Amino acid sequence: MTAWMTLFFILVASPTPGLISPPVESETILSINKEMTDGMIALDHTRFDFGKIYHQDSLSHDFLIKNTGNSTIHITDIKTDCGCTAAVVDSSAINPGETLAIHVNLKPDIQEGQIEKKVSVYTDAAKPDDIFELTVTAEKQTLIKIYPSHVYFKNVHFGEGGEETVHIKTAEDHNIHIMNAEVIEGDALEFTLTPVFETENIGNETEDSGLKDDLKTINEWKLVMHLPKETPAGRFFSKVKLSTNSPLQPEVVFPVYGVVRSQVSARPTQAYFGTLSPGEVKNLDIKISKTGDPTLKILSITSTVDAITWEQETVEDGAVYNLKLTLTVPNDHAGRISGTIDITTSDPTQPEISIPVFGYVPVVERVTPIPELKKRTD
Repeated sequence: MTAWMTLFFILVASPTPGLISPPVESETILSINKEMTDGMIALDHTRFDFGKIYHQDSLSHDFLIKNTGNSTIHITDIKTDCGCTAAVVDSSAINPGETLAIHVNLKPDIQEGQIEKKVSVYTDAAKPDDIFELTVTAEKQTLIKIYPSHVYFKNVHFGEGGEETVHIKTAEDHNIHIMNAEVIEGDALEFTLTPVFETENIGNETEDSGLKDDLKTINEWKLVMHLPKETPAGRFFSKVKLSTNSPLQPEVVFPVYGVVRSQVSARPTQAYFGTLSPGEVKNLDIKISKTGDPTLKILSITSTVDAITWEQETVEDGAVYNLKLTLTVPNDHAGRISGTIDITTSDPTQPEISIPVFGYVPVVERVTPIPELKKRTD
């Protein structure tokens, strides 16, 4: 006579207090009774909803499995449907009357939206093609949204500084305030943080307009970032942290980057001579210029390419210079020509300019003719 056993699943939530909304246990969506070689399996409550979640890095829960039968059941495998979910057990065997916990750790892999993850449990009590599937769901919500999420300073020239604005939107039902902004890594920035209000007409009369306006917050903040004028020329990068009054999301970090353009520039930015032939002579002009005060001086010019010579012409003293390059390809050269033209200037924002040099001389393969074979006459 075949014995019967019952295997049921209970979902237990263990959220950090205050970090997620109360979980909701779904109705039973699967109840399976199968006659096996030594028992019967019943699965209950295979779906669980955690509700709204916010800023958590991970969530942990235990699935409790109890063996109500008379024979030992073994868990042969547990699989999850993504790398963001992990599931482990303390033992693979469940003796009659014992309870075993499956520890599940979920790391939300999206910034916002619905989450649904599955855990598949295999046991030796089931037929080979049976998979007992558990499902957990949640709704990931963003308490604080930043527009844009990555800030790029555009068209910044040395000595002028720059300004970019970030709009911050907070969840209306959480009364979140942005307390301050600070740079936690990289170049210095200055901030002006102000709440955004909308004018709500409530119909009360005043002496001036006959109506009284009231200010109502709309959970929005404006952060104006100022790049100092003395920021050095070149690329810059910063990380900015916003601190809030919310324990659910106490801080938000976003990147800020850009390029401060020097008043001194070289055009073209590289000296490309193209495809060349042995012994060929080719010319190319580089213009060095400065905007603003005409105080630029060329202090020295060197090159790592021996085949290059140059002449410096003054187009506009202190402002524009022309560098006439001449490349003379050696007769025995084949392959790449590469190196740099290195220029030092009197300008503190761009004391050195390095211009890459490129060219190519095709390699000609010499084919040795094969001597003709003489026919034998004997």
